[in-house]
Amino acid sequence: MRRKWLQAGQRGDMINLFYKYAYKYRLVIIAFICVIAAGAVYAAVNAGKKPTEMLVVSRSAEITEAAEPSGDTIKVYVTGEVINPGVYELSSGSRIDDALKVAGGATEEADLLRINLAAYVKDAQQIIIPGKSADGAGNYYTEAESDGLIDINAANETELTALPGVGPVTAGNIVRYREEHGPFKKIEDIMNVTRIGQKTFDGMKDRIKAE
Repeated sequence: MRRKWLQAGQRGDMINLFYKYAYKYRLVIIAFICVIAAGAVYAAVNAGKKPTEMLVVSRSAEITEAAEPSGDTIKVYVTGEVINPGVYELSSGSRIDDALKVAGGATEEADLLRINLAAYVKDAQQIIIPGKSADGAGNYYTEAESDGLIDINAANETELTALPGVGPVTAGNIVRYREEHGPFKKIEDIMNVTRIGQKTFDGMKDRIKAE
């Protein structure tokens, strides 16, 4: 009988001790329960999501980012002896060869020997690919003299020889300079070309432009 009473007393002491520590560390216990509950809620919410759906969203974001343009663009009208004439968008600094490619290439009637495929193109420019003709005259137009001035950034060698003091050799030098250094920013830059000095420039400056 005494033994049972002692055992009952010990159980009471243990219960009192438990409540004592539970009260002392009540904040820690509450925080622990909250963490367990939050983890259970998160697991329940995300249980229906598939890894493939997350992958598709990530991949779509990559595709959207890659589709953004990386530089300035221009628009040109390509016509004449091309497969698909029309208005096309090109990167700034593109050449006539690039415009010809986006238009589907040249037709069988095109005379590519009469056009400088390495010439730079500019925004809003019309590019007419020349065709063959019985008399060899062709139908090529570069807009080099559309306002009475020769555009030194668009004219071919034959057109450049129309300038005072410019023969076939100097005309070739001008075209090669454009190919190596890019278009002229102002007409005075043409004096950087071999065989063109101040005197030659003075004779042509009223007849040229750089666009």
